[in-house]
Amino acid sequence: LPDLSILLDGEKRFSSGIERNHRFEDFEKEKNWENIRNIHRELALAYEWEVVNANQDMESVHRDILNIVNVYFPHE
Repeated sequence: LPDLSILLDGEKRFSSGIERNHRFEDFEKEKNWENIRNIHRELALAYEWEVVNANQDMESVHRDILNIVNVYFPHE
């Protein structure tokens, strides 16, 4: 198991990174997008992943990730 897993959870924030013709990335269908997002949230809960709100501005997302990493891997 990894030492740390982080889910970047957001509403279509990553749509520019869609892999075309991928069976799970049909973002034209809103319901499919929400289903995939909910599955990832369930996985995060089940496997105790950290979750970062990716709807924030980039600096806030960066800060939140660094805060999480620093908790798991504190500077000595």
